Amino acid sequence: MAGLRVSPSRDRLLFGLRVREERRRQGLTLEELGERTSLVWNYIASVERGERNITMDNASVLAKGLGLPLWTLLQDSSEVYPKDSP
Repeated sequence: MAGLRVSPSRDRLLFGLRVREERRRQGLTLEELGERTSLVWNYIASVERGERNITMDNASVLAKGLGLPLWTLLQDSSEVYPKDSP
């Protein structure tokens, strides 16, 4: 069944969204985060889109590159940035 695409899980999409939100919040480009982590920018972009089933090792590398504990990237955005927070 070559070419069969499975939709990314909700958790994978949320993780990618959290990486993208934090990268943009810090004003980093994909290339800059790639330099910090030794991961290729297009790999990071595919993680952000939820296309990669990322390993825990690479998830940890991304978190360190963003200066965050890994658990913060595993939280739902609404848990990290509640709608009623300033």
